[in-house]
Amino acid sequence: MGVQVTNAPTTYRRSYGTYTLSNFTDPGWTVELYINNALVDYTVADAAGFYTFQVPLVYGNSQIKLRFYGPWGEERFQEENISIPFNFIPAGEFEYTASAGVAEDTVNSKLGRIQANYGLTNTITVGAGVEYLSSIRKANTLPFVTASLRLVSNLLLYGEYTHGVRSRGILSYRSQNNLQAELNYTRYNKGQTAIIYNWLEERKAIISKPFTSKNFSMFTRLTLDQIILPGSYYTTTEWLMSGALYKVGTSLSTYAIFIKDETPFVYTNLALTFRVPGNILLTPQAQYEYNSNRFMAIRCEAGKYLFKNGYLNFSYEKNYRTDITNIGIGLRYDFSFSQIGFSLWRNNNLTTFVESARGSIIHDGASGYSGTHNRSSVGSGGVVFVPFLDLNNNERFDNGEPRVEGLQMKYNGGRMIRSLRDTSICILDMEPYAAYLFELESKGFESVSWQIRKPAIRITIEPNQLRRIDVPVSVMGEVSGSVSLRKIPR
Repeated sequence: MGVQVTNAPTTYRRSYGTYTLSNFTDPGWTVELYINNALVDYTVADAAGFYTFQVPLVYGNSQIKLRFYGPWGEERFQEENISIPFNFIPAGEFEYTASAGVAEDTVNSKLGRIQANYGLTNTITVGAGVEYLSSIRKANTLPFVTASLRLVSNLLLYGEYTHGVRSRGILSYRSQNNLQAELNYTRYNKGQTAIIYNWLEERKAIISKPFTSKNFSMFTRLTLDQIILPGSYYTTTEWLMSGALYKVGTSLSTYAIFIKDETPFVYTNLALTFRVPGNILLTPQAQYEYNSNRFMAIRCEAGKYLFKNGYLNFSYEKNYRTDITNIGIGLRYDFSFSQIGFSLWRNNNLTTFVESARGSIIHDGASGYSGTHNRSSVGSGGVVFVPFLDLNNNERFDNGEPRVEGLQMKYNGGRMIRSLRDTSICILDMEPYAAYLFELESKGFESVSWQIRKPAIRITIEPNQLRRIDVPVSVMGEVSGSVSLRKIPR
C-alpha cells in the first residue's frame, strides 16, 4: 500500500523495439499484461503453465504489471511489478518518479524510492535515485545510478550500480528474424544485507526465437544461469519449447542442475493438449527424471464444454516421489452476471469440496447505466452513447426530445451492450487512458432524413468510469424537382 508521484505521461510514446517477457504460472490461467495501468495484451498459459509476451519498449518510464485469472474463478489480486531494464527518454527531457508505502510483510516495513532520468541523446539516458527500506539491517538507504544505451538499432546496453549492494550490466540483441540474445551479469558486494542471499556473482545467458510455418508455431528458449557462492557454485540450464504442432498444443522443458562436486540432476516436463472424438479436450502431462530413469509424476485431464457456457472436467494425478494420488471432478458455468464453479478432489484419504464465484456489478450514476458481467471490470472504462432527436438543433439533450433507435457505429475494442429500454449503447471493458475513434452511422434510423452532424468522435477512456456521450440527430431533408418553360403561341 502506498502512493506514487511522477511527471511521466500516461499516454504511449513511440516504440523503439520489444522485450520478451516469459515465465510460468498454473496451466490454463489467463495472464493480462498492463503497461502504465493500461491493458495492453493477454494470453492463456499453455498446458505446462508457460506464457510469453512481447513487451513494447517505449520512451520514458514503463510500469509493467501482470494479473492472473484461473479457469475456475480464481483471481490473483497481487500484481507482479516487472522491471524492464532498458529505459530511454527523448533528448533533453527530464522525468522523475517518487513512491512511498508500507510493505505487506510481518513487520510492515516502510519503503520509499525516488528516481530521476534525463535523456542525454535519443540513444543515451542516464538516471539516479535513492531507495529506502526500513527492514534492512545497517545501511537501509541505498543510492543508485543507471544508464541505458542504444548502441545500434537492435543492440541495447544497460548498466546499474547500487552503492554497497551490487553492480549489474545487461546486453540485449534482437535480429530481424526475431532471434533474441541477452547477457546478464551481476556482482554483489561482500557483506551486503539488502538482498537476503549470500551470492557473490550471477551470470545469465538467454537465447530465444519463435518459429512458424504452415503446420506449427513454436517458441524456443535456452537459458543458462550460474550462481557463485562463497566456496561453491551451482548452474541451472533450461531448454524450453512451447507452441502448437499439427493442432496439438505442446510444451517441452528440460532442466539440468549442476552443483559443485555433485552429480547433475536432469529432468524433463512434457505437456500436450489436443481434442479427441466427442469434442473432449485431453491434457496429458509427465515429468521424467534421467538420473534414476523413472517418472517423477504423471497427470491427465479431460474436459468438455456443455450447453455452450458450461465446462465439465475430470483429472487424475500421481506423484511417484511422494506417493500421493489426486482425483478430481469439476463443473464450471458462465452466467451473464457471474462465473460459478464447483470441484471435488480426493487426495489419498482426504476429500475436498471447493466452490468458486466471480463477477462484477457496474453502476455509473452520471451516465445512468447499471449492469453485471462475469469477469472483473475493475480498472477498465467505458462509454455510453445516447442518441436523441434534436428538435431545436441546439445539439443538447433537452426535456421532451425523444430518443432514437438504430444508431450504428464502427470502433475497435470493448464489449457492446444495446439497451432496448432506452435505446442507449454502452461499450465496456475498454483500455484506460487510450484514445478510441468511434464512427457513427445513421443508416439504421427509421427515416433517411435523420442525420448525424458529427459522425466521428475521438474519446479518451478513463479508468473505473463510464463517459456519457449525447448524440444529437438532426432532421435534414433534400428537395428535388424540375422546372420547365412552355411558350404559349399568340
